[in-house]
Amino acid sequence: MKKILCNLLAIAGLGISAHAATGDTTVVQAHNEKQLQTYTNYDTTITFPNGSLSYQKIIMDFTLGKYNCGGSYNPATAGEGTGKSGWCSDWDYDLHIIVMTAAGDTLELGEVITPYANTTLPMFPWTWKRNYRYDITDLYPILKNGATIRIFYAGWSGGFTGTTKFSFIEGTPPREVLGVQSLWQSPGSGFSYGEAVSIDSQIVKRTLTAPAGTTAATVRTIMSGHGFGNQAYCSEFCSKWYRLMVNNQNVEQKSIWKPSCGSNQAYPQSGTWVYDRANWCPGEHVEPYLQSVPVSALSAPFTVDLDFQPYTNVGTTSNPGAWYKLSSAIIFYGDYNRQKDVGVEHIISPTTDANEYRNNPICGSPKIVVKNYGSETATSIKFEYGVEGGTMSTYTYTTSLAANASAEVNLPSLASLQTAAPNSVFVVKVLMVNNATDENPDNNQLKSEFIPSPEWTGGNFSIQLKTSGAVSGQQNRTDWKIVDIATGNVVASRNGIANITTYNDTVHLANGCYRLELDCSTLGAGLRNPYLISTAGSFIVRNLGTNQRITLDKNRDGQTSAYQGNLEGWTGNGFTQYFTVTGSTSVLKVENDINLNMYPNPTMDVLHIRVDGLSIQKGTVTLTNAIGQAVYTAEMKGNDFTLNTEVFPSGIYTLTYSSDKGSRVEKVSIKH
Repeated sequence: MKKILCNLLAIAGLGISAHAATGDTTVVQAHNEKQLQTYTNYDTTITFPNGSLSYQKIIMDFTLGKYNCGGSYNPATAGEGTGKSGWCSDWDYDLHIIVMTAAGDTLELGEVITPYANTTLPMFPWTWKRNYRYDITDLYPILKNGATIRIFYAGWSGGFTGTTKFSFIEGTPPREVLGVQSLWQSPGSGFSYGEAVSIDSQIVKRTLTAPAGTTAATVRTIMSGHGFGNQAYCSEFCSKWYRLMVNNQNVEQKSIWKPSCGSNQAYPQSGTWVYDRANWCPGEHVEPYLQSVPVSALSAPFTVDLDFQPYTNVGTTSNPGAWYKLSSAIIFYGDYNRQKDVGVEHIISPTTDANEYRNNPICGSPKIVVKNYGSETATSIKFEYGVEGGTMSTYTYTTSLAANASAEVNLPSLASLQTAAPNSVFVVKVLMVNNATDENPDNNQLKSEFIPSPEWTGGNFSIQLKTSGAVSGQQNRTDWKIVDIATGNVVASRNGIANITTYNDTVHLANGCYRLELDCSTLGAGLRNPYLISTAGSFIVRNLGTNQRITLDKNRDGQTSAYQGNLEGWTGNGFTQYFTVTGSTSVLKVENDINLNMYPNPTMDVLHIRVDGLSIQKGTVTLTNAIGQAVYTAEMKGNDFTLNTEVFPSGIYTLTYSSDKGSRVEKVSIKH
């Protein structure tokens, strides 16, 4: 263990934003790329600082990586595939980082869910790593002297590695922590849910007394649901709630559910990663619940308890269990050390941080997260920000940010983001809080490396959306739109409401910054998911000036594009691409870019027809039966037409669209 001075760029090189140098930092290394081979505990002993110094920030960095387990498969010793070639790092398992102190304290510091990291996808080569950062400053009372750090890996196949590192940054903390007390720690198998022995009876009510000088207390709980071969697919795939009870009164109810797995930052993955689950998603960490104890309860001994939503499990012989893994502790706080203290917590964009993969690169408005570490409500925060080495901009953010609260802030757009060189550095700094100097300069500034968004030249583009086999009308659709960042206006869009249908559109854009959004959130299956989709879709953008596909590339670290010029894959809830148009020319005339879309097909009573193409204005629709007779002809004005098919006998027909710009022919099945 040694003291080092914080080094911004060295830390930023790990793919995370880093605070400016604030004083000496003591780094304690625990696990170092420990190979996680099967379901067991991986323990290492360390020595934390002895508690004689004050620390303004304590950070735990857990880095999940991969190794090629290879070898042969021995079911007698390997469980669900340890060492089996092709099974390495292919499953979503829960992984827990736990501290066990010499004083007898045991507490979970963080939980990570491993991704479906099959190497067939460019996102997950054998060299893949991702860092998960935890602010554990408030747990300082138990992070002292000798301790054991445990990685409990609940996995039955190998292929992952774990690295655990602690950074103690000297200085004055936001407020004094008077004590930390463990409340409930589930065994490795978790607390059973819905069984004869109820989970409420397993989590025993605790009676506590706050330390002298306590002004606030928070219950910190990490929880995830497991088991699904039973009624309602509990607890992994069922949404249930729990309540924090203080003195037998409901303080706050929380849903044990993560509703956005299809927006996972670690994508595309194989497997069932798009399914929402009980407070976890493959490749993401489990966010702790923080619930405040009423101040009025702290003046005398008080009770705390967790109550769960009533549920009775009806199991199966193959997988009858439902359970929750959880760790709870209570943290007692003294007074705040400052009144005006707003810290820049995180840079969402621009950054190359893998934890913000979907949100980058950008060419528009930077987005950051700030937290109020002072006792005074922040009503205004003045920022300075820009590309390092260039001209800085300022912005005053009006808010009502209470003590200990956080907020996302969208800073005004920066033109310099569009012209910055690769691996430039974005910097943001708090200048003033409530029109006065911030009392703590140590947490005011963050920096992040970034690369600019791609350039699309010429201004004329064709966009082809092929919907998947999971699309069915307005309630389950695949849409796209392009937003002009300067105005906020949608300048082009398409609603893909027909199943297995190809839509072709041509778009002309002026020079500027834009955001392309593909939205598959109604199902979360993206364009290709074998568990939900029988026929895959695709999304292709082509530059009409060069007749080349545009690579929709979310890899910003030099790796091969995950999409190779299209999105024929695992987009989950969708896809976002910022881009800058340069060298925009006049609108290109595309005479024969005609696409005929029909739905539903087969049809019983009504056939919806849409014709897409730049210069189409009117044409003729003709329906011909199987023996070549034209049974219907009508003029079609505009792009949409509805044909009543009730009057035609069941059978296979040919529908022809003709215009002076070209024609298209498609087969139609009418079934009554």
